[in-house]
Amino acid sequence: MKYDVVTEAMLWAYVSGNATAEEIQQVEAWKTSNAYDEELFQEITGIYKKTSVLTTADVVSAKKQFFDEVHKEKTFKKRNLYKYAAVLIVLVLSGMYAFFYTSSDAITITTNYGERKEIKLPEGSLIWLNASSTITYDEKNPRAIYLEGEAFFEVAKNKKVPFTVDTPDHIRVKALGTSFNVKSYGNKAYTETVLLTGKVEVSSDKHFKEKILMDPKDKVTFYKKDKRIEQTVEKTTNTIIGWKEGKIIFKNKSFREIATDLSIQYNIKINFENEQVSNSNFTGTFEENTSIQEILETLQLIKPFEYQSMSEKEYVIK
Repeated sequence: MKYDVVTEAMLWAYVSGNATAEEIQQVEAWKTSNAYDEELFQEITGIYKKTSVLTTADVVSAKKQFFDEVHKEKTFKKRNLYKYAAVLIVLVLSGMYAFFYTSSDAITITTNYGERKEIKLPEGSLIWLNASSTITYDEKNPRAIYLEGEAFFEVAKNKKVPFTVDTPDHIRVKALGTSFNVKSYGNKAYTETVLLTGKVEVSSDKHFKEKILMDPKDKVTFYKKDKRIEQTVEKTTNTIIGWKEGKIIFKNKSFREIATDLSIQYNIKINFENEQVSNSNFTGTFEENTSIQEILETLQLIKPFEYQSMSEKEYVIK
């Protein structure tokens, strides 16, 4: 790992207290290296102090957009930081994203790699939060959830107040009383909703006009790159919510997609030198305490490939 290289997004996570242990280690090593840019660090710290009072789901989305734009710059001029920060604050205050929480009432719950949490909302609904995921909701309105990652919902019935789940890519799932799974990780190419019981409505204020009504076992997938919606039927749902019971289950999934799932659970990185293997599909079930080496060795029995451990956290498939 190159500890002398950090991104602005990583610095933002560090100063806001949302960095992973690995990111904290990398930033602190950078601060003691010759590459340390104190002016940049202090300016980002100043931006955080100016915007932290607005820490809401909107701010999360706005900050992501902010840094996405920064990363597009071939040469980043630090004097533009405050100009961007001013735009950031205006975007949030003007309601750029339809999901808004006041900072004093916002409740955020996060899981780490390989961790799951069961949450009971004050209105009676239950949420199982998968690894590397975050939910945010207003204490005064716990039936409006902002999700980054994956969660399974068992919604308490309330015909007067719908239960909504919003994702960073502007997908909204609305229900009255039902159970469903939503998967929306930033490093995934898609956002996925699978309905188990009841009915839900999937909509977007940005990507598509028609609202999609789902019946049990329906799956709606939104592909982020080409803004495509796909609606299919799942014959069995145990592969979708197996994680809730501490299992790693994949059915006819490409190795590349499996690698993404494993990175979420194990905090590892899997790179592919063999593209043919990366596109090969596998089916399997593992307990969550199965080591990554055991999983890879089992997959080798299905389709031959070689792998090399570059470190405890990085593997190469050959």
